[in-house]
Amino acid sequence: RPALCGLSLGGFVAMQDAIERPAAVPALVLADTCPHPIPQDAEMARTIPATADGPEALAAWWDRDHPLRPGTDRLAHAARRNRFVTGNDADGLQHAISACAGRTAVTGRLPEITSPTLVVCGENDAFFPPSLHGDMAARIPRAELTVIPGAGHISCVDRPQEFNDTVTDFLSRAPAEAHRP
Repeated sequence: RPALCGLSLGGFVAMQDAIERPAAVPALVLADTCPHPIPQDAEMARTIPATADGPEALAAWWDRDHPLRPGTDRLAHAARRNRFVTGNDADGLQHAISACAGRTAVTGRLPEITSPTLVVCGENDAFFPPSLHGDMAARIPRAELTVIPGAGHISCVDRPQEFNDTVTDFLSRAPAEAHRP
């Protein structure tokens, strides 16, 4: 069986799956995620422009809601912005962000996760900071935390080699049943 890896909202879905179906999740990777809604979700869903407003409106929204944080790689930040603006439909994003805002917290159920778990995040994640990831890792019995220096909310894109090395190392140490078909 493969390990389950979830990024951002996908990490929340992966947490739910690991809680509800523990036998189906031999190993778990939670990347740049959060076990509960955050106030910014509702605000972002409310303020995101419509697709019809064009990419310039989406770029202005991104700039307002994703300021460059100290310590964040400027080139990576600019590349993420450009990928975001050119690769996303604003209406689809509004629906996804609304789903984030409407989720039910699983924070109190994190101790029910029995899988070996890697909690990984970017050092400069403005949405879900390392302290939140540290709290998640502390609540999950078999979890370990890795913070990727210089990365933001999507650490696998900001620092792909470091992210891949971290996940590969974790999976190499996870129990053998995590790698059996």
